[in-house]
Amino acid sequence: RDFLMLTGLLFAASLVLVEQSCVAAGQIRESLRLLSADHASVVQDDAIAWLAQQSPASADLVFVDPPFGKGLAGRTLSALLSGKILRTNGQVYVETSRLEDDPIVESGDASAWKILRDKTLGEVRMQLLELAATAHSTRPEINS
Repeated sequence: RDFLMLTGLLFAASLVLVEQSCVAAGQIRESLRLLSADHASVVQDDAIAWLAQQSPASADLVFVDPPFGKGLAGRTLSALLSGKILRTNGQVYVETSRLEDDPIVESGDASAWKILRDKTLGEVRMQLLELAATAHSTRPEINS
């Protein structure tokens, strides 16, 4: 979690961290305060429920690092697809246990994802994904 947060802080113009645990959300808020990260905010909520409330084409990059062994990565990818949350060329970085089912398959539409990177280090599988070209063609364009 710390590495993902730091990466987002360094490269994002704005950053929203969604954490279900009250204790962890408080710790993240304190870390952001200490780092003077005014462009970042923390939402204490269930990530999938939060995604359901987001506007289409509202994210360029999404980090998915749920608790392992609960199938949450696939459900999160599914929520990203159904809400059309990623902008064109948007990417998703996913971490799962190497023992879990493939979150792309679990998302319900494996053909929607293009795998840019797929690597396993120890017990952790890391994937960098992008919407496949066919999925892009159905996405609204937002000029920013």
